[in-house]
Amino acid sequence: MSVARPLGRAKGSTRMFSPPLQSGYGHFVNTTILEETMKLFFKIALILLAVSAFAFAQTWTPEMQIKTKALASPNISPDGKKIVYTVSYEMLTADKSEYVNQIHLASTDGTNPMQLTFADKSSSNPKWSPDGTTIAFTSPRKDNKSNIYIMRLSGGEAEMITDVKGNVQNFEWSPDGKWFAFSMTDAKTEEEEKNAKGAMIFVGLTKI
Repeated sequence: MSVARPLGRAKGSTRMFSPPLQSGYGHFVNTTILEETMKLFFKIALILLAVSAFAFAQTWTPEMQIKTKALASPNISPDGKKIVYTVSYEMLTADKSEYVNQIHLASTDGTNPMQLTFADKSSSNPKWSPDGTTIAFTSPRKDNKSNIYIMRLSGGEAEMITDVKGNVQNFEWSPDGKWFAFSMTDAKTEEEEKNAKGAMIFVGLTKI
């Protein structure tokens, strides 16, 4: 059994080990940075909650509904300086309304907020690459099937990494940032669709 050795810690902080993707590897997170970042995230959420509570105190209108945003999936960069998270937006069309998640980026001190994705389909579950240069996420942009995409902070469009017939449920970067391990649901057959049967879960591995 391989045991990863902590790299040391700043005074007054601890390091938390997360389960390894493969034997001998693990991730160490400075819990002081984690705590401060989560405080910031919850402050933003509380502000939005206060706005929402005020709106409920007024006569509720569709315009107020559109302005109410939900924050989720905070993820801290490896150097602890940035955070990505999702914001839920209501999309209104002539025949329906739905919520779409978009990925946002900000410094962990609350400055420099910016929106990263603008697609018609939701972008969810953002995760940093080990070197902090790239953000991976899932989105059903092609054929309504959830796949893994990556977006480099240096610029450019999001790039689709997987192309599965089912839906990617969850994923993790490899420690060297060259692979993704992911779980996915198998695509339903016409018979399964007809009988409303659930699809099986599979585990995959893909190289970037």
